[in-house]
Amino acid sequence: MEKDGLVKRTVHAEVPPIVDYPLKEIASQLIPIYEELSDYAAKHKKC
Repeated sequence: MEKDGLVKRTVHAEVPPIVDYPLKEIASQLIPIYEELSDYAAKHKKC
């Protein structure tokens, strides 16, 4: 996802190492689409 420009990888020099992957703006724009797909899947799930 970092390679595709969706997240920004930040490594913090700590022990143990901490790595953050915040969403970039372009990825944030995908959230409403993901939510719609999730709602659709939940409504059409076969029990």
